Amino acid sequence: MIVTITTPDGDKSEYSFDSESIILGRGQNCDIVISDDHISRKHLEIKRFEDLIFLKDLTLSNWVSYNEEKLEKGVEVQYYDFAPLILPGLYKVEISANQSAQENDSQTLTKSDIDIYHNKINAVTTATNITEFNNDIQDKKRRSRKGKKSSKDSKKKEKNELGTMAFILIAVIGFLVYQFFLKEESSLISERRPIERKKAVERKAVERKVVRRAQSNVTNFKNENELTKSEKEIVPAVKDIYSEVLASDDKCTGENVRNLCQTIFLNLTKKEGLQRIKADMYVVKNFNLRGAYLFRSSENFTNSNLSKKQLMQIVAAEGVLLPNFLKKLELDGINKISIILFNVNRTEFEVVKVFQVDVTNYRKYDIDSYSKAFADISSQQNPSYFDANLSRFIEEVK
Repeated sequence: MIVTITTPDGDKSEYSFDSESIILGRGQNCDIVISDDHISRKHLEIKRFEDLIFLKDLTLSNWVSYNEEKLEKGVEVQYYDFAPLILPGLYKVEISANQSAQENDSQTLTKSDIDIYHNKINAVTTATNITEFNNDIQDKKRRSRKGKKSSKDSKKKEKNELGTMAFILIAVIGFLVYQFFLKEESSLISERRPIERKKAVERKAVERKVVRRAQSNVTNFKNENELTKSEKEIVPAVKDIYSEVLASDDKCTGENVRNLCQTIFLNLTKKEGLQRIKADMYVVKNFNLRGAYLFRSSENFTNSNLSKKQLMQIVAAEGVLLPNFLKKLELDGINKISIILFNVNRTEFEVVKVFQVDVTNYRKYDIDSYSKAFADISSQQNPSYFDANLSRFIEEVK
């Protein structure tokens, strides 16, 4: 089989093949490579059957012009050398099975003798054989199309049946899941909600009780002015940078801070309260007074067997380590709490100790631990539970 390619500039290239089928295109794996962007990677298939040539357009969106008509995609058409075969970019293709066949075809057929899609050929020397061959091809194509159509209809019907079955199966599974899992779970949730609400109410009641315990259980409480000199000087005064906060009168101002004050202070004496500075919260406590509240009397507090360090840490932690209080501070954007303990020396207010608490510590214990720790301290003056479970969450600064 001889294939001649003529470029738009008139240059000719001739290719000779012994194979029955060749591919022409822009791809490097093609038998004939035309390096032009107009040509598809696989553009045209040329087949030889004895002395007959057949063409097939392999492109998806490109074209092949034969006998001044565009070939149908993927359909084989018999080739005659007198009918022009043109590719995009004006490349001309000429094909011959062999030299003698080319001469024979040139003598017997003209352009007007054929219809490339229906193979209508006038009576010629080889017309009978060609017609029979073409009829066989057309019969095979018709049978193939009929078989494909029947196969497609069968597959479509099968898909529809499978889709219906899948839908029914999904519906059944969904119903079973709802009956045996979701319905039961929703029932359990509805049963748990009243219990959870009851627990929440009880938890809040415990918090309020703990906050008020110090004041409600005080006996023989002394007024600040009635405290003895030894009670006021239970620890030495320390003057540091926190004195400025202590001296400030701008405490428990603003709605949020005022509400937080009420959480840990049932009543306030002079200089006590909360003051927010940026992301830090300062809690200012009268050491002797708060100690007397916690230990139920000033005598119990003054005569306690606990060390000074333990007393200061416990007084600083009381109320501040309430989980609900720390959570509110975190939600309000507070990162750190500083607890300033002070004493009154005559008319002066002096800082005696400062502690710090991380607001996220409330996640590490619960209200029950807090309640037990301060109940033991208040009723029995026993700090064991506090030391074991809460003391690590409040650190001494000064």
